[in-house]
Amino acid sequence: MAPFCKKCVSELILAIPADSYADVLATFNSHHDTLKFTLEKLSYNSDPFLDTLIITVNQRLINDWY
Repeated sequence: MAPFCKKCVSELILAIPADSYADVLATFNSHHDTLKFTLEKLSYNSDPFLDTLIITVNQRLINDWY
């Protein structure tokens, strides 16, 4: 899966290589003293984002509505 970043208002979803989590988080958090980002990794090949569930199947992303 190719890396990507999508934003909706104040929510971000990223697909990045597993070995770059710490670097990406440090980069985002270094831009402003009062803004602090957190990181949630996919659990069980799915992750909620806004009103959808993002599911990873065979290196593809599938959206499912709640």
